[in-house]
Amino acid sequence: MVTCLSESVIELTDQLVHSGVLPAGLDRVMFSSTGAEAVDNALRMARAATRRPNVIVFQGAYHGRTNATLAMTRTKTAYGARNHPQMPGVFVAPFP
Repeated sequence: MVTCLSESVIELTDQLVHSGVLPAGLDRVMFSSTGAEAVDNALRMARAATRRPNVIVFQGAYHGRTNATLAMTRTKTAYGARNHPQMPGVFVAPFP
């Protein structure tokens, strides 16, 4: 599925896929505009690949300010305090 891509994005994608930059077997590229958007998509892909709904995050971690990334952000309690209901399946571990 291709939507609204400029020629330069198409060329960059082609270079990434065919230049050997990506590991063997990877033939798709996703561009995102924010780190939180990238984390949201990484979470979706990890859940789909593992078929596990839960994630573990470290205390003190910052993931972003979307609904999913706020549920995983643990830098300040204020980020999650007013953000209800939060995404389920997030477990916090102390940072080693």
